Amino acid sequence: MPRRWSRAIALSPPTDVLKGFQPPRQDPLAIGLTIVASTALFGGAGWWIDRQFNTFPFLMVLGAVVGMIASLYRTILLLKQQNSDSNGSASE
Repeated sequence: MPRRWSRAIALSPPTDVLKGFQPPRQDPLAIGLTIVASTALFGGAGWWIDRQFNTFPFLMVLGAVVGMIASLYRTILLLKQQNSDSNGSASE
């Protein structure tokens, strides 16, 4: 075996390092897009209603705040569920 290959083999990590590793179930990009999309959707609905009733910007701001709260609440629920799932599988 050439010397350069023996050095590369010696530096490779042991296979049991990743034995208990589980990839994340929720993509961080998906969480961020959910927050942005929900805020934009509720804000846009508020903007449209404001145009119909000539109450700009009250309902647009209210819709954006409701969208942020709803998306953050949903994100917290997802993360709590993931945490409880990973704690349950770790004890097995």
